[in-house]
Amino acid sequence: MNETFLTLLNTFVKEKGLVRYQIDSYNDFVARRIPKVLKEIGVIKPDVPELGDFKIKLGEFSIG
Repeated sequence: MNETFLTLLNTFVKEKGLVRYQIDSYNDFVARRIPKVLKEIGVIKPDVPELGDFKIKLGEFSIG
């Protein structure tokens, strides 16, 4: 392999690690994207006659 490429790769791994971008992406998904989707959807009204005027209101959530 090209020595410059190996130097760049080693520097990247030392600074960022091999999975840092995956962890950052997951954290962004949990902290920002899921709440945004829940807010946009707001309420789910199942199409089940036996439930009458039943609604599911989406709000805060937690993972843990």
